[in-house]
Amino acid sequence: MDGQKRRDGLCSGLSITSLFLSILGFLTGWLGFGIFLDCLGVVFGVIAIIIGKKRNALCGMAVAGIIVGVLGAGLMFFLMYFPKVYQHFNPPAPMELP
Repeated sequence: MDGQKRRDGLCSGLSITSLFLSILGFLTGWLGFGIFLDCLGVVFGVIAIIIGKKRNALCGMAVAGIIVGVLGAGLMFFLMYFPKVYQHFNPPAPMELP
């Protein structure tokens, strides 16, 4: 198995955690704590890649977790700092006249 990548339990667990947290953060980003989950997903993904490189293991899901986490956090930061864009997609409810 010289030069071949192998499956590693620790790297797989961290990769799955990274992808799960990033997807959950992407879906719950509008609640406010989604950015925190996205950041955790990116951190777990980076740790999984570092461990995977040391152990010569596959960590494709870690890369996917990092990508989804960065996209989710970036989208939420964009919507928070540009409120006009956010208001365009979520207009306020019309006011009722007495």
